[in-house]
Amino acid sequence: MVGVLGGFTTFSAFGYETIQMLRHGDLRFAALNIAANVALGMGAVAAGWMATRALHRDCIDGLKASGRHDGMKIEGEGQLLRIFIGESDMWEGRPLYEAIVRKAREHGLAGATVLRGLEGFGAHSRIHTASILRLSEDLPIVIEIADKPERIQPILPLLDGMVVEGMMTLEKVHIIAYRHGGEEAGG
Repeated sequence: MVGVLGGFTTFSAFGYETIQMLRHGDLRFAALNIAANVALGMGAVAAGWMATRALHRDCIDGLKASGRHDGMKIEGEGQLLRIFIGESDMWEGRPLYEAIVRKAREHGLAGATVLRGLEGFGAHSRIHTASILRLSEDLPIVIEIADKPERIQPILPLLDGMVVEGMMTLEKVHIIAYRHGGEEAGG
């Protein structure tokens, strides 16, 4: 919001100054003011665009160097890890599902999805529901992570230590297509 308002204020000041120059008969200065503002504005846009592209390229190069980015094209045999927890489960002061997603990202896994359940029960057989009549503060959460087995296996002991109450399942899957086109696909 600040950026939008700042840009509006800058544009307003530019317009006001140009009008004042025209009122005082300074046509040359008004034209120069318009040309300079347009040129500087376009230069700033171009510089921002180039900086963003360079940062993106550096990020991808860093991931490739660390082995965490291999073009992200995965097809064939894989594994699907499902982690069943409660919405109120915490890990080091943050929701457990957030911590698991961050941990999966740190380990370069292909991706993680958090699904919020409408109703369910777990080890205590207590029904947790999103019904208006019985609002639960601990709805079921399922985190799904699909990737190559050699990428999922190293994170399993870490997740086992994080999930104090819940269930983890692992199954074989056949990945039809998972592609990340990088810069060619628009990043």
